Amino acid sequence: MKKPGFSPPVIKIFSDKKPGFSKCIFTVKNLCYKIVYNIILTN
Repeated sequence: MKKPGFSPPVIKIFSDKKPGFSKCIFTVKNLCYKIVYNIILTN
């Protein structure tokens, strides 16, 4: 599930600098998607 507003290159830069950070970003991104999805569903 890709959002046009989310830029993959930024994620790649982060994951290149800090390997453990990419998993954190991924988890946060999934959380954001779930929250946004829930907001869309309830509206």
